[in-house]
Amino acid sequence: MTNQPTSAPPDADQQPPPSHAWDRWAPAWHGLFALVLALATAGALTDPRTSGRDRVLVAGPTAALAAWHWFWVRGLRAWRLPLPRLVVYFAGAAALWVPLVLLHDAYFLLAFAAYAQVFAFLPSPRSAISGAVVLTVLMTALTAPPATAV
Repeated sequence: MTNQPTSAPPDADQQPPPSHAWDRWAPAWHGLFALVLALATAGALTDPRTSGRDRVLVAGPTAALAAWHWFWVRGLRAWRLPLPRLVVYFAGAAALWVPLVLLHDAYFLLAFAAYAQVFAFLPSPRSAISGAVVLTVLMTALTAPPATAV
């Protein structure tokens, strides 16, 4: 009897087609997020009202937000994570997004991606609606005019 290596069936290395819409459309969603982030950044950097200091300050949080998104969404497939880990993702994304919005209004464009992620990633309609309410409250707070001292 000879010891010949057994070979796998010809299609064993092929994975089944993705079943979740975020799996199938992941490249498009990542590209859309990157495009919106790039547009917001271009808007902030080319705006003549943006100071040189703010242009420098935009770089760090923008790069960190892109890396955060890539790690959680592309690397860990956020839509498959349990709710507590998703809360960590959204809290981190908000902590990186809010300073960008405070530096320039162009970063409000990312709200489109944020709402899409809330409804796609959160596991139930109730948690998604709760997440959308939290996001809406955050956006309302960011757009509220500053209080004036009397």
